Amino acid sequence: MVKAKLEAVESGIAEFEQEFGMHIVLPDGRTVYEHTTGWIAQAYEVGTVPPLSALEAPRS
Repeated sequence: MVKAKLEAVESGIAEFEQEFGMHIVLPDGRTVYEHTTGWIAQAYEVGTVPPLSALEAPRS
């Protein structure tokens, strides 16, 4: 799967950030995936998406 993603990036079908962005580690040590998962689920529950400036992971 990783090889296919790298080949997609190399061929120009996709950008690196599209394929691997959720795995980027943020300054607080969490990945983008960890930071946004709860927020995405909440957006589906309420049916609206707040501006990205309001993006903050729900507290556990």
